[in-house]
Amino acid sequence: MIRIGNLLGNTGDQIFFRFPQEDGGNEMCYKRARRRLQERIMPDVMDQSESLRIVFITTPDLDTAESIANALLDKRLAACVNIFQGLRSMYHWEGKIEDDQEILLMIKTRAELLEKQLIPLVQKLHPYQVPEIIALPIVGGGQSYLDWILSETGGIESHNLES
Repeated sequence: MIRIGNLLGNTGDQIFFRFPQEDGGNEMCYKRARRRLQERIMPDVMDQSESLRIVFITTPDLDTAESIANALLDKRLAACVNIFQGLRSMYHWEGKIEDDQEILLMIKTRAELLEKQLIPLVQKLHPYQVPEIIALPIVGGGQSYLDWILSETGGIESHNLES
């Protein structure tokens, strides 16, 4: 028998639970609780969208942005790359505050492609000593679009976009 925990309270749209001490006794929001339960008793039923990521990468110019985008798409490490021009970035670097024009890439991919493939490829192609590569989970969206991301990055073998 799996004890899920006791309801602690509701703060807006997040419900928090306290888990038994043998499970670490920590508090977590409902989504993490749901994921933890799924991982323990039904790992094959986990929502596919939870394995998807949006990755943000800044580049110094359009040529670099296009080079990275094409490489990621060619290797099917990304289903889609949006390129945003006209980004102004202010940041600390080597003891100074820098103020530069950059290009932002917004990449849709799968989590399992990040560490071993996507990030190393970007680091190889990127001119910055410390490139900005930040990944965030996709927590929802149109199911046909989420399926398309999985399909285009090799996450599912057969796919029907009209379903």
